[in-house]
Amino acid sequence: MNGILILRGLEIKRDVKMTTASIMDVAPTILYLLGLPIPNDMDGKVLSDAIQKQQLETKPPIYSREEEVTTQSSFSYSLEEEERLKKSLKDLGYL
Repeated sequence: MNGILILRGLEIKRDVKMTTASIMDVAPTILYLLGLPIPNDMDGKVLSDAIQKQQLETKPPIYSREEEVTTQSSFSYSLEEEERLKKSLKDLGYL
């Protein structure tokens, strides 16, 4: 039920103690700090009390549908990489 979250970085306020943070707030906060969109259906919220006001004003959190975040159509394996992957999966018993 209780835990500790320590944040550090240029975007983070110093000496802030939050008593209302939840474990569900960790993922949206990390996505925000990495500059990635936060899925609309993700539980939790960005821990804005811990982030510099100027950071939030210049780069507010971006929310998007999950399918927009997870699609990556430009990636593909070479034929050699695909064969190595298939062999590895077969050796592990998956194929």
